Amino acid sequence: MGLPNSRLKGAFVILATALPPLLFFTSVSTGSVSISFDKVVSALLGNSEGVEGTIVWSYRVPRTIASLVAGAALAINGVVLQALTRNPLASPFTLGLNSAASFGAALAIILGKKLISTGDPFALTAAASTNAFAFSILAMVLVTGLAGLRGMTPESLVLGGIAVAYLFSAATSFLQYLAGETQLRIFVLWSMGDLMRVDWLGVYLLFVALVASTALSIKMAWDLNALSLGDETAASLGTNPKRTRLVGTLATAFSTALVASQIGPVGFVCLMSPHIARYLVGADNRYVIPMAAIIGTSLLTIADVGARTLMRPAEIPVGVITAMFGAPFFLGLFVRARRRIWQ
Repeated sequence: MGLPNSRLKGAFVILATALPPLLFFTSVSTGSVSISFDKVVSALLGNSEGVEGTIVWSYRVPRTIASLVAGAALAINGVVLQALTRNPLASPFTLGLNSAASFGAALAIILGKKLISTGDPFALTAAASTNAFAFSILAMVLVTGLAGLRGMTPESLVLGGIAVAYLFSAATSFLQYLAGETQLRIFVLWSMGDLMRVDWLGVYLLFVALVASTALSIKMAWDLNALSLGDETAASLGTNPKRTRLVGTLATAFSTALVASQIGPVGFVCLMSPHIARYLVGADNRYVIPMAAIIGTSLLTIADVGARTLMRPAEIPVGVITAMFGAPFFLGLFVRARRRIWQ
């Protein structure tokens, strides 16, 4: 599938860039308190100093920017990881990064009783985010180290990621067994993924994640295309498969770790976006990467709007909404793949 020529693909990607700005204004105006479009514009221009201005600038703008930026970063990371492993189901979950992030957060929340007793949500959030990032980086080191022992092949990356994921999942389960009721509730909410706790510092960190993902993917687009043809063919075209996988895995893991530390382990965005992008613009990663970024930013923002409105005034964790999107999507992929096998 995909558009037939490069000009149409490029034009389609450019036209699609109009979607995120529209979603930005939709997201900022939507929530437990609805704000009209003209009042949103007035608040953004600094002409509203009342409650609506506070809601817009203190809560909705950083949250909306976070959803746009994190969605794009996750989508790009998904494209890169799927290309590096030649596995359409590869994601940060596959490499154990989200399991490690969850363990890091659980360590801060469940063992940090003093943080909870102080009643300071910022201290608890900072500790959970720092731990989540640190243990995601540790998982990255473990996965690349294990894969390096077997030649940094697609199979070794996936198998190493699965082993690390099970290791951290078991450790997290043990911590949950030790947790009290309050600690367990806080951790469960964190592990579902949400954008409620993102502040301006978190937005800046998410921008760092997006810049890392974008810079890497643009530089490696041709190498990723070459890897899809197999390692031998890629090497004959001037690509070093082992080095490309090592650098790509390290950079995407760093970016994913930053995202997970700020919004938790939000799933399916990094899996759905590359598939939808390939359906629209074909398999060339020069077009798949920007298209996936637009789709990822749109999916996460739409999911966040749904999280705020489906049970208004209460909020649903955004990870629940993305899972509601993702499960039927991949069930459809499974059915299509099965039909191809039997036809």
